[in-house]
Parts: sequence; structure tokens; C-alpha cells
Amino acid sequence: MTTAYGQQEQVEVGYNPKKHGRPSFQSKVAFLHDTGWLINFQLCGGKSTSKTHFQSFFEQTESLLPKGCWLSRVRLDRGFFSEETCLFFEAKETLTYYLKVVVNPCMKSHFAQIPEEDFTHVEGTPFDLAVTYYRPDSWQKDRRFIVIRKTISLKPKDTKQKSLFELPPVYQYEAIVTNADDNETKEDIFDSYNSGCQVENFIKELSYEFYIDKINSQEFAANYAFMTIKCITYNIAQCFKQFILKDAWQKSSFKTIKNYLVKIPGNVFKCGKGIRRSIPSSYKFKDLSRTIEERLFLFAQCFL
Repeated sequence: MTTAYGQQEQVEVGYNPKKHGRPSFQSKVAFLHDTGWLINFQLCGGKSTSKTHFQSFFEQTESLLPKGCWLSRVRLDRGFFSEETCLFFEAKETLTYYLKVVVNPCMKSHFAQIPEEDFTHVEGTPFDLAVTYYRPDSWQKDRRFIVIRKTISLKPKDTKQKSLFELPPVYQYEAIVTNADDNETKEDIFDSYNSGCQVENFIKELSYEFYIDKINSQEFAANYAFMTIKCITYNIAQCFKQFILKDAWQKSSFKTIKNYLVKIPGNVFKCGKGIRRSIPSSYKFKDLSRTIEERLFLFAQCFL
């Protein structure tokens, strides 16, 4: 959500969690979570939600996939939760979806009735998992829900006061609805969904380092053009990380790369018919800098 300041074209007053009642824009982005490549983007008015024109946006994204690449799994947050979303992906028989659920009181009541022995604890986490088939009131059929349970402490941890009676545990519930077959266990589904959380870091990087949430003009077409330039720049940075850098640097944020490999002191001077650069001998990553220079030259040769 991008708050607008002024009277920009196509700005709308919608749900703005940061500044209630302020006009805004909504940005939609789609990533390949294994690589971080930005596949598709869209700038919409503030009244748009995740589900607004979602099907056309997804089909457009699918058509923009790199050659030889196809989708087998899709991870969606709770903003997309609806039976319409489930039906859309179930019509694509080869596609598995993992959709975060908006847990309402009726669901919570149903989840609380799941037998205790059906829950298993996930090692190294505070979560318990269970599987149930459930049909929300307005839905057409039952679907497979992976119920995620977490114990809530009712009193501060540092209290020394004892209770007269032992209080029953209180749980916080989350859930994932999926069309994955029974061969995929609840632990597998839990891991598959959480493995996509890296996308949140991609979105933050796109916002904090490439300023996709900054509105530069009064005209909508100009703002869309600025957004396109920023998204292209983001993918160029991803290309630099994956094809030029190596080892741990490929997993580094662009902020880290910028601070250690881009924003460095040095001199640029003319040498014969060319241009040379000189960096301090005390620079910690001088050898890496030379390697990057050589790899950039080889990479450029591929397009000549």
C-alpha cells in the first residue's frame, strides 16, 4: 500500500493500514521465490485488494514465465482466501496451491474440537499440526485444512503469583487450505508454505532499496513508467547477484552489496583512450572487486 500526497490520477481511498482514510495506490507483484526474479507487477487504485482481478493477473504472470519454466506450486497469503481462489486453481489440475486461511470464530470452534491425539508437535517450533476436512458455511464442499496451533500464555512470564486452579491451555489457531494429495503430509505442507516466506524479504527489498512505494508524479502513466523502471532495475540487481557474484554474496541483500561493493571510495581517471579506476589498497574486498570486473566483461561478451 502506497500513500499518495496530492491529487494523483486514479488515486483512491481504500484500506490504508498506515494512514487511515488517506488516498493511496496498491501495488501487486509476483516473484519466483526460488530465485527472487520479479515476473509481473501492477499498479492499482487504493480500493483494490489482493483478490481484485487476481485471475487475469495470475494468467498474465504465467504467460511471462521464462522459457522452459512452469509452475507446479503456488503460495498465497490470507488476502486471497476465498472458495473462488480454490476453484480457480483446482481447475488447473497440475497445480498445487497452499492458501493461508482467514480463521473466523466458526472455524476456531471447529478446530478446537479436533482430538488432541491428532495433533503432532513440530520440533524446534512452538506449533502443533493437525489435518481436518472442513467446509465453511458459504463453500460448496469440504477441503483439506492443515490446522496450526500455538499455545498462548495468559499471564506474564515473570509473575510469581500462583493460581488456585490449573488453567486449561489457550490456543491460537492458523490454517492452510490446500489441494495437495494425501501423500503430502501435514509437515510437508507446513514446510512448503513457510519456504515461500522468503518472498516477504523480496517485497521489503523492492520497497526499501528500490523505492517502489514512492509516487513521483501527478500522472498515472508516469507513475506506472517509474514503477516499471524500478522493477527492471531490481531484476538487473538480481541478475548481478546470480551471474556475477558467487558463494555467500548471492544470498546477500542488495543493501549489503551496495554498502560493501558499490559505495566504495576511489578515483576514476582517463588512461589512453579508455577510463580506469583506482581503489584504496586497504579496501577489504579488492580481489573480489577485480573478479567482479572480469566476470562483468565476460558476461558482456555473451551479448556481442
